[in-house]
Amino acid sequence: MRLRPTRECEVLEGFAEEEAAKALILMDIVRCPPALLAERMRPMLGWFYNHLARLIYAKAADCKPVDTTMLQETATQLARYMIAGGATRMVYGEKHPAITSALRRTKILP
Repeated sequence: MRLRPTRECEVLEGFAEEEAAKALILMDIVRCPPALLAERMRPMLGWFYNHLARLIYAKAADCKPVDTTMLQETATQLARYMIAGGATRMVYGEKHPAITSALRRTKILP
């Protein structure tokens, strides 16, 4: 008989996923071409400190993108899904305007 994961286990998995996203973001900063670093550093550090951006980054990386274009497309689709209420319904019961503004501030969405 297999036991269902507890809520505590799911919370710890979420924390681990976010911490892994931080490592991925730092690795992408290090791999960024020097010519683009000045332009890209601030948004990427913003993602590092933003809870929702890290969640999107981790989920997008889990899709195993083959290039940065595919990563950006996946992240944009995830962000749009979350704005539509996918990530907020379980917390707020409906779409929350703070999520939309947070995604725009971190430049995940235009």
